[in-house]
Amino acid sequence: MKVKSINWASILGQATQLGLTMGVVSAAMVIAGLAGGRYLDSCLGTAPWLTIALTLIGAVLGQLALVYIALRARRELVGADQCDRRILIRPIVKSLVLVFALLLAVIAVLGLGLWLDHLLHTRVLFTLFTPVLILVAAVITWHRHQVSGTLPASANQDRIDQEGCR
Repeated sequence: MKVKSINWASILGQATQLGLTMGVVSAAMVIAGLAGGRYLDSCLGTAPWLTIALTLIGAVLGQLALVYIALRARRELVGADQCDRRILIRPIVKSLVLVFALLLAVIAVLGLGLWLDHLLHTRVLFTLFTPVLILVAAVITWHRHQVSGTLPASANQDRIDQEGCR
């Protein structure tokens, strides 16, 4: 039996194309939401609410587009017949729940910052720094979980699902 040689240039080209496509699509969705929100806010006098809302909607749509691109690339690489579609539903649902949770968290953090700024008469100090502090706390918490080696139960299920798809 003859062993196929691996075409590393083709693999590298496909990975680069996939990475660039995902980055451009994600950034374009957020920028389009930001630009559209700023334009509508200037026309309607609703600043900054439409800018915030459309930027968040652009971020959510960008994440959904990333999931779609990743699933399409996986289907092309693995083959549609080799992988059960039901196994792919779980990561999509998890991604949507995560995006929705992040959206709610961003709204809550911005609301907290706006409320503190209004209460303490500090202009935009808390609105800018509250999300940064919460992001730093989230990264530290994530890092501690990675270092300690504890994985949530769902991570083991994801591993089993991925092995079942091979």
